[in-house]
Amino acid sequence: MSRFVHPLFLSILLMFVCTSCERVIETDIGSSVKKLVISSNFTADHPVKVVLTKSRSFNSSELNIDQYITNGTVEILKGDVLLEELVITDIGHHAPVYSSIDFTPEVGVVYTIVASAPGYETASASSFIPKSASIDNFNFDNNVETDGTIFKTVNFNLNLNLQDDIEEDNFYHLVLRQRLTEFNVITDENGLSDTTFDINNTMVDLDVVLTNGLLHTILPTNNESILLTDEEFDGENVLIQLNGRFRFNSSTHIPGSLSIEIRTVSQAYYNYYYSVYNQNQGIN
Repeated sequence: MSRFVHPLFLSILLMFVCTSCERVIETDIGSSVKKLVISSNFTADHPVKVVLTKSRSFNSSELNIDQYITNGTVEILKGDVLLEELVITDIGHHAPVYSSIDFTPEVGVVYTIVASAPGYETASASSFIPKSASIDNFNFDNNVETDGTIFKTVNFNLNLNLQDDIEEDNFYHLVLRQRLTEFNVITDENGLSDTTFDINNTMVDLDVVLTNGLLHTILPTNNESILLTDEEFDGENVLIQLNGRFRFNSSTHIPGSLSIEIRTVSQAYYNYYYSVYNQNQGIN
């Protein structure tokens, strides 16, 4: 007798996120002068989190732990009014994060992050949280393919209608994350089997394509997110159509939830990821 039920299911978690603040440092590629780099994505009604690093050379691929600034001072201001000095957390193997304790930002308000550290010029960045987009319609379907092995491929289609705000130039970041749940079948001496599930879901690589021909879109650093502007549909209700796929081992995992973040982002955020995308593509 077996008490193991092996369901194949997909559920959707739809999240709306407004963000962000980025400071893009423009410097000569050959310059040896190190500058402070402020990295911060902030969301309404959540603490502001900032990471300080040294500027890197153009051909540097990943951050090393010694490139993080842990002895800096980070303040957040509204106009000339100091709102809070951020407190550093997560020192160790993870990126050290400067976080607000009492302050949380509001939509539409311009905030300025000012950072300083011994040996560096003071750096600052200003941005605001754009208004969230309105979603009028949402449709999702999927099918499973098998090649006769333990591996299965899930293909899915996603359609959503987004109402763009005509009063502003808007920028959007659609981020998709597919979770997998690991399971283990245990059989006792009587031949009875039971199944345990790992509560720590893992992420699987996605391959996502925008299929309805919207221009001014990029895939920033991976195939799991799409960044776009409203240049072609300013003030309109636009249909966004996505096709995606992922592959998993059906003997060890079952699909969990597919989360979709629809971020209304600032132009600075868009420009930052656009420059990252061009650098990864070898475009100057």
